[in-house]
Amino acid sequence: MAGDGYEAVLALSYQDWAGGAWVPVKNKVAVVNGSKSWTFKNKKDVKPYACDRKVGTTKLVNCRAAF
Repeated sequence: MAGDGYEAVLALSYQDWAGGAWVPVKNKVAVVNGSKSWTFKNKKDVKPYACDRKVGTTKLVNCRAAF
């Protein structure tokens, strides 16, 4: 966490295989300050975004496509 009260977040959008169909998922937080919380199992069309998030909140800000 930087001294400005924001933390670095890797967010993802993708299609998730659920209930026999591909379901869109947007802004899934995958990594916060180096801690992982995501898997590639049953996913397709994965797009990464680098974002900021104020500590203690869930709203992502300043998101940029990683490529």
